[in-house]
Amino acid sequence: MISIPLEYLENQLFLPSLTPFEIAEKLTYCGLEAQLVEKKNYLYLEINPLPNRVDLFCWKGIVQEIKILLNCSEKPFNLEPLRQSEKKLFAVSITAENCLAFSLGLIKNIKIKTSPVWLKE
Repeated sequence: MISIPLEYLENQLFLPSLTPFEIAEKLTYCGLEAQLVEKKNYLYLEINPLPNRVDLFCWKGIVQEIKILLNCSEKPFNLEPLRQSEKKLFAVSITAENCLAFSLGLIKNIKIKTSPVWLKE
């Protein structure tokens, strides 16, 4: 059973104007066994993926599936492109023959603060 906070889904997707219960019900009708659970004033969508759906064993896979089933779009994830620099911070070497894609990101100015309850759990 995978528990994903509804707040996380709302931050990732432009969800249709349905109640959380209607979303869980619609996902269940589409073959994704889902139910709503409330824990410490947060709503969670609990999903029980079938063994052959390994793509649903992570939050990213669940977000992609919900996006397709509810016909909604993802919210943009805006990152500034890294500008070329004279100074090399590190080197990357790919030795795999079948590497089809590679992504790298640099995150700066991180602020450490208290995590929300749903993330702590």
